[in-house]
Amino acid sequence: MRRTLVAGNWKMCGTRAVLREVIMELRARGPATAEVVLCPPFPMLAPAADMIADAAIGLGGQNLHPAVEGAFTGEVSGAMLHEAGCRYVIVGHSERRREASEDDACIARKLAQAIRLDIKPILCIGETLAQRQA
Repeated sequence: MRRTLVAGNWKMCGTRAVLREVIMELRARGPATAEVVLCPPFPMLAPAADMIADAAIGLGGQNLHPAVEGAFTGEVSGAMLHEAGCRYVIVGHSERRREASEDDACIARKLAQAIRLDIKPILCIGETLAQRQA
């Protein structure tokens, strides 16, 4: 039987204090019937991993670069996410498709890279408001 996944993508929001507050709230609620995954901004991955080490809360990255490594300033590799404790990664965000011109071929390379590293990809397939209205 498939288990429901609830993933919280924090986008470019939050602080360590907010992270701590959210994790404390999740812990206080007790065991969830769904798998819960937090996807905080990259600088929050290490503190999040420490705070959820003994909890039934998963950790995910918000994105990954399709290359193994290289001169890609500001990007994060799948190996870095894996080492940080991420079991999930989100790819295909509508804003990345729009703002960073990421097309389906790019997203496919990201998916392949995540799978190679045993990181479960969460594929965004949403549309813009204009696309939805059309």
